[in-house]
Amino acid sequence: MGWEERWGRVLSAVLGLFFIGLCTSVAIQQTLLGLLLGLGAYHCWRTRRVPFTTLDPALGLFFGALLVSSLLGPDPLHSLSAYRKLWLVGAFLSPTSWWTATTRRNGCWGSW
Repeated sequence: MGWEERWGRVLSAVLGLFFIGLCTSVAIQQTLLGLLLGLGAYHCWRTRRVPFTTLDPALGLFFGALLVSSLLGPDPLHSLSAYRKLWLVGAFLSPTSWWTATTRRNGCWGSW
């Protein structure tokens, strides 16, 4: 069993756990999301490239607009402090869509 096949099985298992974990507590959701992000960082390090998703331009525009509106608002420090949990939005949408497309393209869904 090669690295790609093992990677596909691990990714399918973690994605399955993550989607099952969406109906559980927030702590489990954030733990599994952190695990997905860790796997994504390892994959980027191993392949020496950063994946691109179709959501990246829209997320960049969204976060850019939030940043500009926070900096131009009456209390920028208070506005910026509210971003501490906003990483969950980007972490959920972008890597999850990329991992789902990758496993679907590689035929890993239901292969284990």
